[in-house]
Parts: sequence; structure tokens; C-alpha cells
Amino acid sequence: MSTERSAPALSPPPVDEALVSQAVLDQGTVLRALHDAGVPPWLELDLTIGQLRALYALFRSGPLPIGQLGAALGLGKPAASLLVDALVQRGLVERNEDPQDRRRTFARLSPATRDLLGEQRSGGRELLAGWLRRLPPEDLAHLARGLRALAAQAAAAGCPPPDRSPSEAHRA
Repeated sequence: MSTERSAPALSPPPVDEALVSQAVLDQGTVLRALHDAGVPPWLELDLTIGQLRALYALFRSGPLPIGQLGAALGLGKPAASLLVDALVQRGLVERNEDPQDRRRTFARLSPATRDLLGEQRSGGRELLAGWLRRLPPEDLAHLARGLRALAAQAAAAGCPPPDRSPSEAHRA
């Protein structure tokens, strides 16, 4: 007969809800400052939310068949085709037949659109990097540690890390 007792399960420490609320407010302040730092050139394009989502989907993934783009956006193939047509007419997207299967058509960002979105993305990152460089080393270390822990929580919840743009993937 064993006399060993199992150790009681440790419960996590109580959460400081005021600290959580403050972190959420501070994160919102940083995001607003990044957004307000400069009016993105694509805001002048007068795009619908659906069109903007399509552009970013193509930026993240590279060329996609129209049906696959529609599926990523929650659209049927006819609606996705109309969306792509509107973007093609504005010179933001190019539409090309698949050389191996002429029934399949790909949508890809025009070079100018790809450059515009890439500049927007890198501009925000550079602004944030500049703010981070001005932090005292100890604050930067604590922030980096906290963000790694938060990213791990997001990954554990099934949220993959953000995709790299095609241009970033080529540099890696």
C-alpha cells in the first residue's frame, strides 16, 4: 500500500484586471499612433472593405486562383470574380490564365500595388522599431518578454504568426 500523496494542483495566481485593462488601453494608443502617423496612400484610393481585404489577402499569399481568393474572403466564385474585375479596372490587380489549365484564372497584385502595400507595412514597422529603440534597455527586455509570452498564448489558441509578405519571404 502506497502512502504517497499527490501534490495539490497549483492554481494560477489571480489576474490583476486593472493591469489587463491598462495594457489593452495602451495597446490601443500605440495602434492609433501608428495609424495616425501618416495617412496611408491606399486611403486615397477609395476602396471598399472587401476590396481592401482582397488586396491584403493577395499581398500575404501571392497570386491566387479567383475561387480560392473568394473562399479566403467568404465569397462565392461569381462574387470574387466581380471583385477582382473591379480591382483590375482600377489597375490594382492583374488577372492571368493558368498556362497549365486555361479554365483557371489567377489574381495577382500589380507591381505598383505590391510596392504600395509593402511600403505601408514596412513604414509602420520602422516607426514602431524607432519607438522601441528609444526605450530604456530594461523596459525593452520586459516588453519583448511579455510580447513573446502573449504570442505564445495566441499560438496556443490556434492563431498562427502573421505571414510574411512575398518580398520578406524571399529575403529570409
